[in-house]
Amino acid sequence: TSGGRTIHLDSAQPDYYANPLPAGGAALDAVDVGLGTEADYAGRDVKGKAVFIYSMLGVQEQGAVKRADEKGAAAIFEVSMLPGNMRYEAYPSGTKAPAFTVGNDDGTAARQLIEAAGSMPAKVKVSLDVQKVPDLKTALVWGTLKGATDETIYITAHKDGWFDSASDNAGGVAAMLGLAEYYAKIPQAKRRRPIVFVGLDGHHNGP
Repeated sequence: TSGGRTIHLDSAQPDYYANPLPAGGAALDAVDVGLGTEADYAGRDVKGKAVFIYSMLGVQEQGAVKRADEKGAAAIFEVSMLPGNMRYEAYPSGTKAPAFTVGNDDGTAARQLIEAAGSMPAKVKVSLDVQKVPDLKTALVWGTLKGATDETIYITAHKDGWFDSASDNAGGVAAMLGLAEYYAKIPQAKRRRPIVFVGLDGHHNGP
């Protein structure tokens, strides 16, 4: 929010394992640090602020998110400059401050609001409530179709999903089951290779 204008960052998605914010969220001054290099921080105080960083595939990794955290940011928004307003999940940021990914359209709108704010900083209202449940157990499942040789084929699909689970990865699980169903109807003598079908217990859940 700035100058009576408010935008909503609809694409904002917390990083995997992001830490929560205090109950009720926070209202923070917004600051834009470009690519988030040391040069971008020169003369800038980001402690206790919402920091916006911009990144793009092909641009050298700058360690910008961790740098923002080390400099005391209260919340970090990493904007992907790919065209559109992509919503995606990032791997753990390893930061104390909650980190979010943001699509390009939202990130551009935020930057323009920060630019127009002048001496009165734009404000970001952000909340993140996280419940972490330890010691849950999961398992992978598998099935094998024997073949005529020992040259084994493995087909895998992960069973976990986040917010677009129909495509990531229910579609993959369905494709794997369809292949198993198809090849199970072929006699073993005509299946040249054994096929092992594995339903992974979560490719985002560590080793």
